Amino acid sequence: MFRKALFLGLAALFMVASANAATISLTTTTSGNTFQVFADDTVGDNGGIASYNIPMKNVNTLTNESPFMQLNSGFNPEGFSELRNPATDADPVGKTLGASQKLVPTATPAVVYGFGQTGGNLPNQPGFGSSRQLAYAAHLLLGSGTWAGTGALPVPDFAAANMSIVVFQTNGQSSPVVNATVAPASNVPEPAALSLLGLAMVGGFGLRRL
Repeated sequence: MFRKALFLGLAALFMVASANAATISLTTTTSGNTFQVFADDTVGDNGGIASYNIPMKNVNTLTNESPFMQLNSGFNPEGFSELRNPATDADPVGKTLGASQKLVPTATPAVVYGFGQTGGNLPNQPGFGSSRQLAYAAHLLLGSGTWAGTGALPVPDFAAANMSIVVFQTNGQSSPVVNATVAPASNVPEPAALSLLGLAMVGGFGLRRL
């Protein structure tokens, strides 16, 4: 039986010239004893996800599925190629999904805008060493794994101090970026599903380190 848990996080961005708000939605779906975690980002108020750190609860194994292409020497890596966690597939120890794009002072081909907002395909350059999910959708798959299959659902730990989502301020900029953390709000039942709505707290933590 297919069960679905929906986790919405509302994130506010503080910018110098405006106070536009961005919405990051985390969706966890389950089927049997497996689950997937997706991210969706609003359009028009930011340039897409730059990095993320999502502690997970009630999981047995975890695999990082976010799109990246790690190239050999002479080529820039693309997508979420930096600080990937877990670093190995179906990690039975790691309980946090995390990765970052290779952020630099000015935009380069290594930076991909619109993650969580639109679909795309990472350039298929020759000489790439490893990759995952080169073609991606707006409903961005970040991770997958296994859980008990019964009882408490696998969920992002919104209360964790290290829960964070970093977005580009605008499309075309690789710096600066703004960090927002996420916290839980309330439980809302749905037919054959359990939904948890999470309100993101303001996270004016300045610039994320490169």
